Parts: sequence; structure tokens; C-alpha cells
Amino acid sequence: MSDDVSSFLGVSPASPTPPSSVPSDFPSALARRYSDAYTEAHAVVTIGKLVKGVAVFLFIGILIAGFAIAGQQRYGGGTEYSIGGLVLGCIVGIPIYVLGILVAAQGQTALATLDTAVNSSRHLKDDDVARILSKRFSL
Repeated sequence: MSDDVSSFLGVSPASPTPPSSVPSDFPSALARRYSDAYTEAHAVVTIGKLVKGVAVFLFIGILIAGFAIAGQQRYGGGTEYSIGGLVLGCIVGIPIYVLGILVAAQGQTALATLDTAVNSSRHLKDDDVARILSKRFSL
């Protein structure tokens, strides 16, 4: 609109709003926040791997116990104890292993989400993004 029309209507011409200023320490604070989030996501992945390891350990332990009992003559010996050990090992080990997979997958999802957030942040320069992502992969 022209200035005459604007004054006639009683409105002032729109002035461009100044861009909001970002504090100079904001990128470093953001980098610390992302660093903490990466630490937490890596911890979740590690816990998932630990749960999977416990599942394998339990499976093998129960299987060995079944074979050991099957080899004992005072328990009558026989394959039913070794098969029982295998079945019990599967009943215990497989669900715990699947739980470990799910926990580790949650951590991997968090890592992927953080990678996307860091890479698309409009508050970080390319150097900041590179520094944050290099720390992510050095863990």
C-alpha cells in the first residue's frame, strides 16, 4: 500500500521485524545438551547389549546344567534332562534376548533422531554440527 492509503486507513506500513538475536553461548549450550542426549542414547544401547549377553549366558548355563544332570547316574540319566534343559533354556533365553534387542533398538532410534536434530538445527553452523557428530561417533 502507498503511504497515503495507509495514513487514510489509520494503519502504519509494516516494518520488518528485526531477526531475533541468538546468544553467543547458545551453540555451546546446545552442543552440551546434544552431548548429554548422545550419552544417554549410548547407555540405552549398551544396556540392550548387556541384556542380550545375559540371555545368552542364561541359555548356555541352563543347557549345560541340563546336560550335566542328564549325565548323572543317580538321577537316572537320559535324554529327557538334556531336552528339558534345552527347552527351559529356550523359554528363559529367547524372551530375554528379544527384550535386549528391543532395548538396543530404542537406543539406536534415539541416536538416529539426535543425528537428524543436530544435522537440521538452524542454530548450529556446519562446524558445530561436524564437531558434535564427530564426538557422537568417537564414543
